[in-house]
Amino acid sequence: MISRWKAEFLERASLVFEKKTSETDKLKKEYESKQEHLEKRVGQLTVEVDWLKKNLVSNEPLAARKAMVERDNKAITVKRQADLLIKISR
Repeated sequence: MISRWKAEFLERASLVFEKKTSETDKLKKEYESKQEHLEKRVGQLTVEVDWLKKNLVSNEPLAARKAMVERDNKAITVKRQADLLIKISR
């Protein structure tokens, strides 16, 4: 009985591994594509933030920077906004 299972496995083993390889390759390509897109997006946003830091806020007086803090912003805390606005001027 074991010899029959072994023979059957050896006949069909390539089918098992081919399916997983193709599915794995597909998932790997999707992951790499998404990662590449996100890396490009992070790079673009970094460039934009650096530009804003250099050209926009650094020229504003402290009172104007304090007025820029958005207390209703749920994505960035008030403390983080203040830290960013203060660090820009240094």
